[in-house]
Amino acid sequence: VQVAMCETYFEISEISVEDILPDILIDIFKGLITNAVEKLLADVACDTLKGLIEDLNEIVTEASTELLLWEDHQMSDPLKKENELNLPVGTALIDFTSNSSGYYTTLFANAVDELNDLLGSTPPGGDMEINTIIRNLGLLDDDGWYVMKPSNSTNGTVYDVENDSLKSTVSWTEIRVNGLDTFTDIDIMVPIGKQTLLNEFRLKKLDLEVDLTINMQPSMTDSSIIAETKNHEVIEQITLKIGTEKAAFTIATFIGID
Repeated sequence: VQVAMCETYFEISEISVEDILPDILIDIFKGLITNAVEKLLADVACDTLKGLIEDLNEIVTEASTELLLWEDHQMSDPLKKENELNLPVGTALIDFTSNSSGYYTTLFANAVDELNDLLGSTPPGGDMEINTIIRNLGLLDDDGWYVMKPSNSTNGTVYDVENDSLKSTVSWTEIRVNGLDTFTDIDIMVPIGKQTLLNEFRLKKLDLEVDLTINMQPSMTDSSIIAETKNHEVIEQITLKIGTEKAAFTIATFIGID
């Protein structure tokens, strides 16, 4: 994201100067000060906007770099939590890999098999059942987007800074995720350890869009150099987009049941 052009306009309607000089000199002085302050505020506004955009670019660049690193990322030891477990003497957890847990292990294994068969089944000429279930839940719009909006309590504000000249805020107004109904493979809760289950799934694509609003207005602090603050603000709308194809996820889950 780049700021190709920034034009701001400030108009100082009134400036007070103590009446210690001849009127003609006061008028000249007011004109010089007014022009200088108006130009200064315009420069500060543009510099603030450019600074915010540069910060957003850094965040997007870092996120893209992390995604590229994860492209060839090797999963850490999925049994780490289980191997580090130190149980009190006499405590025994259900072992998902052994028949020693008897009825519970068999019940769990049968339930997992049934669930994977259900979610991963594909009728002739149709789509995977999990994709159909997700669509039928009514969480996606007509174009397949899952839409999130900020709560009233937070207003989506992620950046809020105010100094003696400007108040600058950045807030997200909407987050959209597409591809949640494009599963191509799913295999969940597969025991790979006594208390560790492996979950693997793949999607055709996964897209993310974030709508941001940048708002700049005169400072409203007691020390503000601008007295009039009503109905003067600069608003910029930005949409950040990121996406991937053939997304694959592997998640190990440690579950301890006494």
